[in-house]
Amino acid sequence: MLKNFFYKIFFEKRLAREKNAKTFKNIFREKKKQGCKMAKLEHIHMTVNAKVSPSFKALPREETQRFVDRLLKEINMKPLGPLNWADAEDLDFPGQSFVQMITTSHCSLHFFSETNEIYFDLYSCKEFDHGKVVELLNQKFSITEWHGVLYTRATDARPKVRMIGTQAKEVMVARAKN
Repeated sequence: MLKNFFYKIFFEKRLAREKNAKTFKNIFREKKKQGCKMAKLEHIHMTVNAKVSPSFKALPREETQRFVDRLLKEINMKPLGPLNWADAEDLDFPGQSFVQMITTSHCSLHFFSETNEIYFDLYSCKEFDHGKVVELLNQKFSITEWHGVLYTRATDARPKVRMIGTQAKEVMVARAKN
């Protein structure tokens, strides 16, 4: 049932773009014949909190788009709609933020120029190499120290939590009472 739901979401978007729209059922049959199968959903969430070089001052929209394009290419993911970018309206916390919906979920980043900090999130139902993500963040922002968390969110398995980074500390996972 869940598998069919995801197929439906994927193909409904495609249907809207096709001039000679076929029925969902026909596209589904066609893809099934071609051997198109949905991979197992992974539900991985990565967070990174980092101090960045004081020389990094701003993240303009165009630069952000190039960074996101490079990130998605590196981790083999695709955008689902345009980049949502904003300059801080609250001048107590100047900086920039973005959210990019991706076919497997989303990524976001908040940059605070007064404190030289970034807060990055990547959530995906598809596996990705977190080392490549950190490498790209470092190349872009010249990270001086960082810590983060990798955790799984699947409903059919217990969560796994792992601290990562230069400032990684032990983590406690709360257990729900039965």
